[in-house]
Amino acid sequence: TSEYRLSGAFAIRLSEKVMAGIGINFDHSVLHEEISAVQGIGIGVGVIGKISSKLNIGISVQNFLSSRSINTSDLYGTESASNREKEPLRVLTGVTYMLIENLALHADYEVRNQYGESELNSSGRDEVRSTAHFFRSGVDYSPHERISLRGGIVWNEKNPEQKLQPSAGFSVHLPFDRLTPSIDYAFVEEPSGISSMHVIGLRVNI
Repeated sequence: TSEYRLSGAFAIRLSEKVMAGIGINFDHSVLHEEISAVQGIGIGVGVIGKISSKLNIGISVQNFLSSRSINTSDLYGTESASNREKEPLRVLTGVTYMLIENLALHADYEVRNQYGESELNSSGRDEVRSTAHFFRSGVDYSPHERISLRGGIVWNEKNPEQKLQPSAGFSVHLPFDRLTPSIDYAFVEEPSGISSMHVIGLRVNI
């Protein structure tokens, strides 16, 4: 399988200490060679407040109106229908504290609502919803103006056998004043704890 995401975001300063933003994600996933590629669009909104010169807090809601359609008829036969799945609705609150000039501490708490369908019954399929809670903490250190290093842990209540999952990554900020591009890499465990993921991204600021 392979998954790709194209993200765009816009922010506006509401006051000297408050900023708000909106983001749009376009996802493209290849789940199986005999299943057509799956696309989906997600919308997120967020607000950041500056409490002091060192402390920021924020809240965001992600995956508004986000869903994707999966057609498995080529894999399982013509009787398989195209299923539209809702993406999990994610509500996050977080804090960032600048310990020293180049070292920041982060923590966030997430409530994730996962949607699905029950087995077929006489009235059709009923939508079911489950809720999961996540807690993340980590550090961000910049030993050089062009390099950022990150590390952290994630607690996931849906993974009782391995609740603390480590993650690590870095960013290389390219030497271009225009668009200020950066290359990002992260190594993370999947929420299920079964396998790990390598995440590579390219960011530009327009």
